[in-house]
Amino acid sequence: MSPKVFRWHVVRDLVVRHGWTRGAELGVSDGKFTAFLVEHCPTLHMLAVDLWAPQPGNEVQNAGESYSTWDHERSLKVFEAQIKPHRTQVTIHRMTTVEAAKLVPDASLDFVFIDACHAFECVMNDLEAWAPKVKFGGAVMGHDWTWPTVSQAVKTFYPNTDIVTGPNK
Repeated sequence: MSPKVFRWHVVRDLVVRHGWTRGAELGVSDGKFTAFLVEHCPTLHMLAVDLWAPQPGNEVQNAGESYSTWDHERSLKVFEAQIKPHRTQVTIHRMTTVEAAKLVPDASLDFVFIDACHAFECVMNDLEAWAPKVKFGGAVMGHDWTWPTVSQAVKTFYPNTDIVTGPNK
């Protein structure tokens, strides 16, 4: 049996292969993805963007998810504990993804990984706000592309691009 491959392994391999040094994760929660990347990529600096708060109003568009039942303060504490040994490699923005994008210069990131609000409008807003932040030759990536709202937004924003599938975790 082959070992299980997770999305963070794939992104780590891309970071190493391409010599990437600046990335962003939108929708951090407890931060396994960012913590893994900074632990295994010592020259990588990550922007970690999450509201760490309920998002009322997303229920209908976001398949019933408003994040109101999540323990956001616990998730933030878990994230901060995980990145503690690599804290200088992470900038935390506790705000909406669109607000955080305004703080990032265009073409300054090697990649962005989108896994925040999964509503069509939210994904479109994230793509519009964050795709310009990625340098030529970088990558816009994400998670949960099989969600109809997510895949519809990706196909709308990138109509001539195939969605490349990777690990499910």
